[in-house]
Amino acid sequence: MEWFMYVLRHTFDYSGRARRLEFAWFIWVYEASSWLIWFFAKVMFALHLPDIADAANFINSALDILLLLPLMSVTVRRLHDLGYSGWWQSLLVIVNTFMSTLAFMPDEIVEQLYSSKEGETIVTINIVIIFAYFLYLTFKDGQPFTNRYGKSPKYSVLNKYS
Repeated sequence: MEWFMYVLRHTFDYSGRARRLEFAWFIWVYEASSWLIWFFAKVMFALHLPDIADAANFINSALDILLLLPLMSVTVRRLHDLGYSGWWQSLLVIVNTFMSTLAFMPDEIVEQLYSSKEGETIVTINIVIIFAYFLYLTFKDGQPFTNRYGKSPKYSVLNKYS
């Protein structure tokens, strides 16, 4: 939780580098809370409490919006740690934009998309891209020495001699 709060405190910090722990803990807490709220909404809907389910879905959407900037900043810093430009997160933004538009489409269109093989394939490919992207950022070790984005947050002792 400490890393999650650290990311929130550095929401507008798009420079420097982020360790794997910083990135992974933020993603884990963010995703876990999102999935728990989603599951709660599904249970409330199954219990025929649609107003509570709608409120939970609204809270989940608000959480997504509120945590968008911290997610972007920690992703930029994580990309910097790997030696990449922060613009590489544009890939994620494009894929997420497509997935987010599904939430605002009429139910008939979404059902049609999910019921067709092509639509199901498109959604699955998008989910796989997002998942692979976050796995890469989570498990790839950062550059051990100072790069153009700053000193390594993990290997600070080695940076004294570089």
